[in-house]
This record gives sequence, structure tokens and C-alpha cells, in this order.
Amino acid sequence: MGMPIGGPQYQMGPPMLVNPTPLPQTIPGVPPGLEYLTLIDMVFVRQQIEILEVVSGMHMPNKYDIFNIHGELLFRAMEDGNNVAGLMYGGSNRDFNIMIFDVWGRQVMSLYRPWNCCAQEALTVCSPPGNRIGTVDPQSCCSPEFLVRSNTGEPVFRLQGLAGNCCAWGNVDFKIWAMSGDQVGTITKQYSGFVQEMMTAADNFVVSFPKDLHICMKATLVGAIVLLDFMYFEEVNNRQNNHSGGMMMHSGSGMMHSSMMHSGSGLMHRHSSF
Repeated sequence: MGMPIGGPQYQMGPPMLVNPTPLPQTIPGVPPGLEYLTLIDMVFVRQQIEILEVVSGMHMPNKYDIFNIHGELLFRAMEDGNNVAGLMYGGSNRDFNIMIFDVWGRQVMSLYRPWNCCAQEALTVCSPPGNRIGTVDPQSCCSPEFLVRSNTGEPVFRLQGLAGNCCAWGNVDFKIWAMSGDQVGTITKQYSGFVQEMMTAADNFVVSFPKDLHICMKATLVGAIVLLDFMYFEEVNNRQNNHSGGMMMHSGSGMMHSSMMHSGSGLMHRHSSF
């Protein structure tokens, strides 16, 4: 199922393959479009790089590609771009609605978080859209701690990272704990390399969970990645992007002048040594 990484690039709108594989058979109790999640225990999420955001430093609607371990595209997620005020002024605290489509172009999930000045509102995961299957509820404004709840509000997992460790350098782990105290999985923000980390707000994540985990909880943990990205990595990378962009814009002539000066002195030094 799906397509390999590096395949055809889509335009705006839901993804649709030219010759998609046949629709999977429905499974009782599994939301339509999420059947493939029953077969896997790991998902990769890659945020798309927005060139306009890199150049301007302005927030653009977030977009994500979701893959299996073989690099096949499972879903494509895109933020509703109608929230212009939120994008312009809300930053990473903005309210957002993320629409998730399968490779046949069907919207199979939605993620919603209302606006909050401290970004402490819960993420609601729906599949199909309008049918809540789980929530991800921040527990502290000082440290990355969350409760992952079922559609009834019952706590299923604790999601916990290390306070102060949500930096841009190196991998960052968020451990998934069952309410019994056993670790059952991990969400990892993967280090993307110096250039991408400095120049873009695009992030890569991987989540692992038990293969026999209920499908709705798998989908909710995938949704948790988006919430973590907004809360801990969106502003970090945008600040670096703006800083890097500002350095380039404001010091362009200075860099040229400095380069000429250093080149001149180097030439003089080399000539004097002959």
C-alpha cells in the first residue's frame, strides 16, 4: 500500500495517487481509512518544508507526510489555512484544525486544538471527522507531561518528556507510559541536521507503540506528534529561522565587505611571504 518516499509531489489539496491500490476491507470497530494502522507498530511523520516560510519567516499552514517503516506514504496532513489571524499573530499558540487524508483523497481524521495564550488546551482527535476517538491533554505549563485519553475521557497513557530538553539539537524523546507504569512506546523528534534545523521549521518524528494497541489509540498518538510539534518545536525553529534570516539580510553587505577585506589581507600576506 502507499507510495515510496520521493514519489510524485502533490499540489494543494488532499493527496490522490494516479493508480492507488484497492481500498482496504473495512474492519468492524475501526474508523474507515485507518485499517492499515492495525498492521504496524511504528509511524514516521515528516513535516513539509515551506519555502515561503523559510524566506519570509512568516508562519504558513503546517503540512505533514505520514509514512510506514518501509517509507510508503500512508496519510498526508494539512492545516486549515483559513485561520489567517492565528497564522499572523498566534504563532505556535494558535488554534488549529489539521485535516488528514489517505492516499485515495478521503479525509479520515481531523485534529483540533482551540486557542490558548499558554497553549495548554487539549488536542481532540476525530475519525471520521466529527467522531471523537481520543484526546491529548497537557498537564503542566512547566514540563512536557500529557494524558492521552480515550473517547470516554478515560486516561490510557501518560506521555512524558524531559523538562528543558526540547531543544533543536539532537533527538528528543517523549516516553509513552501505560497507567500501570510500564513504558509501551516512544515519540522521538529526530534531529534533522544543522542546515535544516537552522533554516527551516520542518521537523521529523517517529512514534512506536504496541502492534496490538487499539486503533483509536494509535491514531491519537499520531495526533500527539502534531501537538508536540506546535508546543515545543514550532517556535524554537522559527526563532532560529528568523535569526538566521535576519543575519543574512542585515549583514549581507557587511559579509561582502568583510570577505573582501579578509581576502585582501590574505593576498597581501601571501604576496609578502614570497
